[in-house]
Amino acid sequence: MILEMDMKNVLALDVLNRGAHVLMEMNEVLRMLEDLIRNLRNMTKEIEIQENDLFEFVPLYRVQFAQPAFDHVEMLKQKAKYLEELFSFAISNSSKSFQAITAYDRIRAGFESALAQAKNAANVSKEASIRIQTLLRQYPLESITNDSDTLIEDGFTLRHILEKSIHGRLTEYKDLLENVKWRLQSANVSLKVINNQIGHLHESRFDLQISELLNQIRGMLGIWDEIGGHIQESEIRIDTELLPKFHTLKQQADFNPDRVDNLMDEVGRNLNQARSKSIDVESVKSRKESRMDNADEKMKHLKALIALAKHKSDAVKVSIGPDETGTCFRLYKWPVVGGATAITFNFAPIKTSDSLLFYWPSSITEDFVAIQMVNLQLKAIWDLGSGVKNLTHPLKLTQNTEAQLDDPDIWYHISYDRVGSDVAFGVGKVDSSTPQTAVTEEILKYPSEVDENSTVMNMGRNDLIHIGGISKLRRPGLVTNGLSGCIHNLRVNYETIGLWNFVGNEGCAPCTECSASIIDAQNIERDYYFDGRGYSIVKRIQSQAFYSKSFDINMEFRTYAESGLLFITVNEVMGQSLSLEIHNGQVIFKARHSWTNLENSIYLETTGEKLNTGKWIKVQALWVYQKFLQTGQLSVVGKQYTQQVESSDVSLELYNAPYQIGGLSPEFYSGKLNNNIGTNISFVGCLKNLLIDGNTYDPLSDQYHGVETPCGGKKIHVTSFEGNGYAEYPSRTITKDKFKLGFSFKTTSPTGLLLLSAFSKKANTSEEPFYAVYLENGEIYAKVNFGNSHGEITLQDKFENRYDDGKIHDFRLVRKLKKFLLFMDDEQVGRENIQAKPLSIPISSRHGLFIGGASRVIQEKFSRILSQIQKGFAGCIENLYFDDQILNFNHPIAHQNQNLGQCPIHFNSIVVDRFGGEYFSKIQALAHVQPIPEEDRCPGIKSEIEHENLHSALHFGDSLDSYVAIPLEGSRNLRQQFNLTFYFRTFYPNGLIFHGVKKGEEYHILSYLKDGQLIFKFANRLWSQELVSSFSNLNDGKWQMVSIIKADDKMYLYINSQITSEARVVKRMKQIGKLYLGGIPIGGSDFLENSVQKPDHFKGCIKKLIINSHEYEFNATSVVRHHVNPCFRQVEAGSFFGGDSYAIYMYNFTFNNPIELEMEFRTNSKNGELLTFIPDFSRQSSSFSIYLRDGQVVASDVSGSVESLAIESFPQNPEYLCDEQWHSVKANFLGRSISLKVDTFTNVDSLMESSTRIHGSWRAVTGTLFIGGHDGRSYIKRPGFHGCIKNILINQYRKDWSDMAVLNNVFLNSCPI
Repeated sequence: MILEMDMKNVLALDVLNRGAHVLMEMNEVLRMLEDLIRNLRNMTKEIEIQENDLFEFVPLYRVQFAQPAFDHVEMLKQKAKYLEELFSFAISNSSKSFQAITAYDRIRAGFESALAQAKNAANVSKEASIRIQTLLRQYPLESITNDSDTLIEDGFTLRHILEKSIHGRLTEYKDLLENVKWRLQSANVSLKVINNQIGHLHESRFDLQISELLNQIRGMLGIWDEIGGHIQESEIRIDTELLPKFHTLKQQADFNPDRVDNLMDEVGRNLNQARSKSIDVESVKSRKESRMDNADEKMKHLKALIALAKHKSDAVKVSIGPDETGTCFRLYKWPVVGGATAITFNFAPIKTSDSLLFYWPSSITEDFVAIQMVNLQLKAIWDLGSGVKNLTHPLKLTQNTEAQLDDPDIWYHISYDRVGSDVAFGVGKVDSSTPQTAVTEEILKYPSEVDENSTVMNMGRNDLIHIGGISKLRRPGLVTNGLSGCIHNLRVNYETIGLWNFVGNEGCAPCTECSASIIDAQNIERDYYFDGRGYSIVKRIQSQAFYSKSFDINMEFRTYAESGLLFITVNEVMGQSLSLEIHNGQVIFKARHSWTNLENSIYLETTGEKLNTGKWIKVQALWVYQKFLQTGQLSVVGKQYTQQVESSDVSLELYNAPYQIGGLSPEFYSGKLNNNIGTNISFVGCLKNLLIDGNTYDPLSDQYHGVETPCGGKKIHVTSFEGNGYAEYPSRTITKDKFKLGFSFKTTSPTGLLLLSAFSKKANTSEEPFYAVYLENGEIYAKVNFGNSHGEITLQDKFENRYDDGKIHDFRLVRKLKKFLLFMDDEQVGRENIQAKPLSIPISSRHGLFIGGASRVIQEKFSRILSQIQKGFAGCIENLYFDDQILNFNHPIAHQNQNLGQCPIHFNSIVVDRFGGEYFSKIQALAHVQPIPEEDRCPGIKSEIEHENLHSALHFGDSLDSYVAIPLEGSRNLRQQFNLTFYFRTFYPNGLIFHGVKKGEEYHILSYLKDGQLIFKFANRLWSQELVSSFSNLNDGKWQMVSIIKADDKMYLYINSQITSEARVVKRMKQIGKLYLGGIPIGGSDFLENSVQKPDHFKGCIKKLIINSHEYEFNATSVVRHHVNPCFRQVEAGSFFGGDSYAIYMYNFTFNNPIELEMEFRTNSKNGELLTFIPDFSRQSSSFSIYLRDGQVVASDVSGSVESLAIESFPQNPEYLCDEQWHSVKANFLGRSISLKVDTFTNVDSLMESSTRIHGSWRAVTGTLFIGGHDGRSYIKRPGFHGCIKNILINQYRKDWSDMAVLNNVFLNSCPI
């Protein structure tokens, strides 16, 4: 037995040594890969910067070089005209003079060509020089000589500029791309090394590449299907061929049963062989699938190792300061922030000079946050888009020397906490007089305005944190000196930044670590805080004896979380595990001996009241095996739970298994282990007094992530729910003059109660005031009830945006006197005014704020007046605040099914194909093209209509609130220099093409058509400037390319590559944050609503929106599309009806005597409704219709539900109208007669007999006049029209489509060709 154990130990040590060696190599490869990725990221950033510089160069080139060249050519043209007049006599009398003038004309054409082709400017200039010299020999005029010399100099100057700029930049980009290519090749080599290392993990390797495995598996599956087909075919042939022949032979005289038996035996043998082959194939298939699973597991394990290495690196804490030259500047990459920012670090000043300690700028907006030292005082500066704000802390820092850095008095703890526009800035000395090195801070708060416009810090993905300096443009108000002290323990949004893990560095040297992170553990009862993101791994103390027949755990915990893993240890080889966890507020103890066989397992669970009350709970768990009996014992809060299981000889071989505390490390998320543990939710709360088998363990002694000490005073700002829970906290009163409520949320569920604030559980429901926030069908609503019959108001997003997309969204409700405002993602989306005097809503400050849902009592109480209360919220809520106070989720009054401190990944956004089968329902598209039945389709008509690229072209104007909203980011914004290009197509002379706004609607740019001319306008509330195109008739139904170029203080308007207008403008524009295409939301812009000449909404197509060479895709997740349609590739004038479309010409239309109708149509179907009048009331009233029936135009009169009179057009050719040409129809309804005329054919008249009129004499009738179809009220069912209609005249009156009462699925003036 001892020998066997020694052998096991030797084998285990050998495996561990090899594993450690492989792990070392993997870590080395990982470091190489991180370096390569960092270099690649830096190169990508440099390319982006160069790209932005190039985009800025293009408009400058046009302004400084191209435009003067154009002007010079125009001057030459005028002089040439003058010369032609001077020498007209010589031209008419001399062939040589004629040739000279011809040569001159060619010179002029050459100049025009040179300017049109900038790249060939040098060659054209040379040719122009030769031809000018020829002209001078023939006509030595002084004026021509001077002009020619000037032109030659301009040509060479232009050539020099082009060669220097274009060739230089091409060479530079070529070298840059070659460098990136080399980096990618190096990364590829490293990846190959990683693949080789993967092959040696766990003493196994890949026999084939994954692609080869897939191909072989597909081949085996194909063989299997083929064999299965042969087996099935053989069985069918036995039933259909052999058995009938056998019965036939049996009936014949020369029947030979032995022969048949032999045949049947042969068939049986063949079937057995086929089945044997199929079994072999199935076996091969299983082996291949097993190998694929192993490969999958290895890849998962590699990812887990990478995550584990990252967590290890995060735990490495260093302190940095200036080097011997006094320099220290570093750059760090960190995740993007939104509605909240939390920054903490320790700082020790060693110089008196001013210093920029922390700086985080945005590359896409003007937003930033900075902390700097000025005159030995710390100052926080920030801008969220509403202007620069700052706070200066009154504490005067003490200067120290390098030799004093080990003295804790010289360190200061700095904290910056922002939620919305509320900021708390704290500075305090690190005090070593207390046992745990406490820090006492003085907190300053910035008094934010209740109606602050901006509360979100908009950052780009690649924006970098700066320590000790500024890398790019200087910002007013910030110092530029380097770091004047030491920084340690930097944390951003509650996560530690490893100061060693920089992406850019200049200078810097290590400092002595701040003593605030060093705690004397002797004779101190330490508690540990687990933040829900991590875990702790400790190894068993090997010097202590291990007994495999018993295991005991002792600990104390404190939490409000419903579930979380407290402890687990696993022998992955044998499938043994022992765990302690919280689930639904109860403690569970498990001991398992196998992955699959759970018969001998121990399972104990507490009962009664939940234990997640926020109080310290002592837990003791014991497993013992003796005398063929397993005993499990769980002791919690004085209650003891015991389970005994009879078993043969069992033991827990956990002597080498690590102990996981508070959560699972990344490598545990794999295979069978993940499916056999009770919960993989990390613990949120406090732990202390951890004893395992009688030995004390420290969660911070080995590897850990998301764990710190001490536990007291921690704040939790995130929580989540699964649709069946809630949490109750103290609430706030809505005062008469001002109030602010804000939070962030993320969900994929379209409906749910986010927040409810009620006064008292005992108050009368009909008189109790409340306010609530909820989602319904993905849209946001805020309801405020004033109680005591004072009424209520409901605010909703007027843009009808959906917020169930799995992304973080920022909600804000603001009250200012009689005005309530609703903000989403820093944009005002709703507003309601109180008509009566301002009333307060007296909500209790002790309780009554329900988040994520409500208790059953509250649900029953409010179900009548707030039906949405029945559906709980499924998603994450974070950073909730009232006015200037942030709510700490760590102390709920009551709660149920709340994931405190957690935001599970299943609430993240799901990427879908936006242009797949459900795209148009996603973007709220109106129009639908119904397929034509084959028997009705006109010959030669295509079954599908060709569209423009759905990603970059859309049709606007089919609804009054048709628009697309695009946020502008980074180099794509519109500021000092930009190039904005787009294409449009329309038949309408007026319409708003785009409208750009800055936050708060302080600044506007817009482009619109007016009487066929394009106008670009930019303005604020006090002034405006316009560029009006010299081109008109741009509404000709053809694509027009528009370019708007701003180069510093000049702006140019180009249409179809020709300049049409220019103007001198302000050099620096305010940044435009959002662009609306095709229109604006109803009530969405006070600037346009109050404008005297408000543009109509655009009716046509817009495609290829390009800003600074970046083409926007309209299917991007950040783009909002509202009531837009696909854009047909080729169109002509006329509105398209797709089979289920209709337009209502007029409600209350009077069918009077007579009625004269005219229209033109082009049809794709032999049948369809063109025009129908439906009376409002009596079914016995008269109605009339014009429709297509089997390729003929029919005009009919209907009395009641009976078609009393109908006439058809001539000739009798069912395909006459199916020629893809426009046809005209005229019809007159006069008393009891109908007259019908199609194209140029003879009128067809019909007179109805008086006996057929059911109601006797004719009288005027009021009803609804439909075009192209109807809404289902017609008594005679006919299909809707499929084709195009235009030029409708009724009683000689023409009405435009945009003036119709209703348009349903109609493409306005967009008839596909």
